[in-house]
Amino acid sequence: PSWKKYKASGGELERSDWRRESVNIFVKDFYTETKKIKPWVKVGISPFGIWRPGYPEGIKGLDQYEELYADARKWLLEGWVDYFTPQLYWELESAGQPYRPLLKWWTEQNPNGRHIWPGNFTSRVGDRWKSEEIIGQIMATRDQPGASGNVHFSMAAFSQNRDGLFDKLK
Repeated sequence: PSWKKYKASGGELERSDWRRESVNIFVKDFYTETKKIKPWVKVGISPFGIWRPGYPEGIKGLDQYEELYADARKWLLEGWVDYFTPQLYWELESAGQPYRPLLKWWTEQNPNGRHIWPGNFTSRVGDRWKSEEIIGQIMATRDQPGASGNVHFSMAAFSQNRDGLFDKLK
C-alpha cells in the first residue's frame, strides 16, 4: 500500500528500487542521528555475506540486493557504519561461497577504512564442522589486509568447548 501511494503521488522508482532506497535512507539516518546524539557509539551492521552473485567472480547464492532489498555494499562505501560484519557463514573452501575471496572482496569495498570483522558461524562446530574450520577462518581473517577481527555466532561453541575449540584457541 505505501509503494502504491508513492507511485500515485508521482514516484518514479520501481518497487524493488523503492524498497532498497527506503532501507538506504533508514541506514543513513540511523547512522547520522546516532552520531549526532552520541558520537562515541559505534554503529555496525551484519548483512548477508554475498552482496550479489558474481561479486567477486564465481560467487553463487542469494542476491541480497534483489531479494532482501539491501545494498550493503553502498552502506560500506558511503561510510554509514563504523564496523561491518558480513555473515561469512560458509566453509573456507565452500563451492560458490569460499571464505577468502568473499572476505577479500568486502575489504576492497571499504574506502573509508571502517572496521571489517567477518561473522563466523561458530555454532556449526561440533555439529557440521570440526573446530579447525573456525580456526582456519580466524587465520584467514588475520592474513587479510583490511580485516581486523572476527565476530562469532554464537558463544555456545566456546562455552561448551565443542570439539575442543576453546582449548585449541587458548
